[in-house]
This record gives sequence, structure tokens and C-alpha cells, in this order.
Amino acid sequence: QWNLLCERSYISALVQSMYFVGYLFGSFLSGTVSDAFGRKITLTVSVALQAAAFIGASFVTSHIALIILIFFAGLSLASSIACQYTLIIEMIGPDHRTIAGIINELFWKAGWLLIILVAYFIRDWRTFMLIGAAPGLAILLFWKWIFESPRWLLTKGRLDEAHEILVNFGGKSKEQPLDKNSLRQLIERIRESQVKREGEVTKRHTQLDMVRTPKMRKFTLVMAINW
Repeated sequence: QWNLLCERSYISALVQSMYFVGYLFGSFLSGTVSDAFGRKITLTVSVALQAAAFIGASFVTSHIALIILIFFAGLSLASSIACQYTLIIEMIGPDHRTIAGIINELFWKAGWLLIILVAYFIRDWRTFMLIGAAPGLAILLFWKWIFESPRWLLTKGRLDEAHEILVNFGGKSKEQPLDKNSLRQLIERIRESQVKREGEVTKRHTQLDMVRTPKMRKFTLVMAINW
């Protein structure tokens, strides 16, 4: 394909590299975007972009177009990974977050293993790209049942929406029915506490804080090596 031999052999490596460049950009941007627009909308846009990038890549006729689409595939994948993890953790209490994170990672690892199996039987890269779009399209089918993070809604002052989502989860049992009024009062107290803390905070954190101090630079380096 495209005579990727001799002096053009670098193009193959460039395509793979651009995927990880996109992944890097997605890792940095996803947090800011999801904080601004919400976990659900960011996740939805990310998986839609991912599916579109893979579908487009399967029909490209030039390596330049492929490089661009692979970049967006990496960007959207990083964004969707970060966003869905945040959405899960924000819905789980502190006592169960560790196990929830582990279970979430098990599904991702199972997916990576499945990709290896699919690649073994599907040798045509264009067909493989189309298959890569399937998970994103599947998630979009369940968009209606994906709920926004109540924690994020609280930070935006959207108390009614947060209350509605939490009410849908109900009480712990029939013997302990959910008291909607008490829940509403709790939500309002939490929001009041948030507003008070926001008024006291004068510094806004950015990605630069990851390398601002020696300790944070150490943590960032360890995480980078781990990934």
C-alpha cells in the first residue's frame, strides 16, 4: 500500500507514532473539556469521533489522510478512557472505588486481548479499521441510558438534575425507602459547601501543576513510565 518501502518506509512508523501523539493530546484535553461540558457529552463525542476516525481510515486513499485520522483516533480513545473512568468513580462511594477501578481495567485488558485475536484472523487493515469502529458505535446505541455524573451536576449548580438521577437509584432496600426530601436537603448542603470552598480558592489548577514541584514531577515521571 502506497509503496512504503526504502525511502518511504518511515511513513508506516509515522502512522503509529501519530496515534500516540493524539493519545497524548487527548489525555491533556479530556479533563478540561469534561469539566466544562460534562462527562456524558464528552464521552459521547469522544466515542463518536473515534468511530468516525476508524471508519474514515478504512476508506482513505492517501497516507496523509490516514495519519490525520489515526491522530484523532488516538485523541478520542484517550478522552473516552479518561472520561468513562471519571464517570464511574464519581458514581461510586470511596469504599468501593478501588474494586470498581480494577473491574473497569479488567474489561479494557480483555478488549486488548480480543484485539490480538481479531488481528490474527483479520489480516486486511481496512477491515480491521472498520471493526475498530464497532465499540464506539455500540456505546452510542446506549446513549439514552448513560447518565451524567451527579457530582459534576452539583458543581454546576444543576441540583434538580442531580436529584433526579440519584432518586432513580432508590433506597438500599424496601425496608429503607429513599427519602426524597432528605436527599434534596443533602444535595443543597453539599452545593452550599462547594460554593463556600470555591469562594475561598484563589488559584486555578492546570496541567502545568503536574511538573510545578519536585514531588509532582516525580509522580508525573513515574506515571509516564508506567503508561
